[in-house]
Amino acid sequence: MIDLHMHTTASDGRHSPEELVERVRQAGITTMSVTDHDTMAAIAPTTEAARPYGITVVPGIEITSVHAGKDVHVLAYYLPPTAPGLEALLSGQRQLRLDRAMLIAERLAAMGAPIDEAELVAAATAPGGKAIARPQIAQLLIAAGHVASVPEAFDRYL
Repeated sequence: MIDLHMHTTASDGRHSPEELVERVRQAGITTMSVTDHDTMAAIAPTTEAARPYGITVVPGIEITSVHAGKDVHVLAYYLPPTAPGLEALLSGQRQLRLDRAMLIAERLAAMGAPIDEAELVAAATAPGGKAIARPQIAQLLIAAGHVASVPEAFDRYL
């Protein structure tokens, strides 16, 4: 079995690379691809975690773009992490995501539901370049005590 579109906590996934590999192994998937949004930070740890199980990891990424005012998600596979211009593109994409997250944080504060903005910045600027997305903001809403669950965060605020 093959699954070529998975996310980790390096973007908006719920599982670390190691946890994702364990779930993949349990599901009987033999070939997988991590296609996190705007980062390839999870490729190496996923590949390392998959090696003992003989699971093939196809390096991938989901690059966010905008066309005619609509989000377009482009999947790419087998890109070398050192492809010319790739890191500059991804760094810019991650900055746009952080800018959007900070705007959401401002709006949440205005609604009486402030979150720890410093945690967003720390995650986005850490080595490996985590791509900030709404699930991380939902987790911060939980940590701040504004909601009890991710679905509640999305229903009430996101």
